[in-house]
This record gives sequence, structure tokens and C-alpha cells, in this order.
Amino acid sequence: MARADNATAVSDSHTITLPARRAGAPPTAARGVVAVDRLSRMLRQLMGQIGRAEELADAIAFEIVALKRALEADASGGLTMIAGEALGRARDARRLSMRAEALRNAATGGARKLEIRMRARGEALVRVDEGKWFELPRTVASLLWVLAYGAPRDAGGFSEWQTFDAVVEQLARKTGRKSSRHAVTQIVYRLRGLMARSGANPYLVQVNRQRGLRLLIRK
Repeated sequence: MARADNATAVSDSHTITLPARRAGAPPTAARGVVAVDRLSRMLRQLMGQIGRAEELADAIAFEIVALKRALEADASGGLTMIAGEALGRARDARRLSMRAEALRNAATGGARKLEIRMRARGEALVRVDEGKWFELPRTVASLLWVLAYGAPRDAGGFSEWQTFDAVVEQLARKTGRKSSRHAVTQIVYRLRGLMARSGANPYLVQVNRQRGLRLLIRK
């Protein structure tokens, strides 16, 4: 039991003891809110670092594959040529990683407007902000609709995070076909690719292994 001069907040795995209230200090509840806000900021920073670490891991994995190819080619006397090719691809991978990081940072502010014009067979014409219109096939358009309209808005005006299971369920209802987490992941990659080719920021579609998915469009 906490002493009378301290306030203790208990979670499933951690105990946070707040310092004793000084004369004239704000109430314990207010100090608790400040502590929660601070922890939330720390969590957001950590999630950003995890995302950057995943990008770096992908770049390292690409370089490992390229180097392995170069070493295997050494027996045929082609090491110099293949190594140069491998290093060039590794540089390209690093440039792509840096560009992806810039796009991810730009996406945090969200887009102002999303327009979806559904067609009779389920395809859709889509435009983000004042960009150009682009077409999405039925399943991809259905996923975008689920991310845009399948969850309530948070305090910042964005759609709240939806778990993978919730997205799978909504997508199955909308398309009339059974779906899965793996299928949703593949559709997200297709959606991001089509957005990138149209000039829209693909990282407006956020993916987080623990929290799920959401779309950064302000309402």
C-alpha cells in the first residue's frame, strides 16, 4: 500500500510512484495527466525509432543479398563486375531508404482531402488533396474505403487505428470474400505503390505491427 504522502499509479506491468504533493502544487490527478502525456510522447518517439530501424534493417538485408551474389560469382571470375553492380544497388537502396524516411516524415501532418468515386464494378477513381486522379482496382479500393471510413476520428481529426483483425473483417464484408492478415498486408503494398505512382504520399497509409492500420487524412 502506498504511503499517505505519495500517489501510486498501477498498470499491468509497472508501478509509477508520483512525488508527494507540495504546497500549492496541482492535484495528483493533474500531475498524473502530465506524466501520461510525457509517457505518450516518449512512446511516439520510440515508435518512430522502430520504424526507422525497420527501414535500416531492410537496407542491410538488401546489401547482404547483393554481397552474397558477388561472392558466389567470384568462382566464375565475375567478382569485379558483380561487386560493382552490388555496390551500386546498395547505394540505390540507401537512397530509397532516405527518400522513404522523408516521405514518412512528410506524411505525419496528413492530407487535407480524400475523394473516392466508386464505379459500378467496384473499382474507384481516387484523388488526394489537389493531386491527379488515379484508378484503384476493386479490392484495393475497398481497403482504402475501410481505412478512410471504417473507424471514428481521433482528437487530431485522423481515423483511429484499426487492428488487423478489424480490417480483415470489414474488408471481407465489403468485398464478400474471405480475407486474411497476409492478404491485407499485400493489398496495402499495392495501394501504396499505386499512390506513389500517382504522386500521392504512400505513407499516408500507416502500418504498425502492434496497433494495426490507419489513414492520415484530416476531416
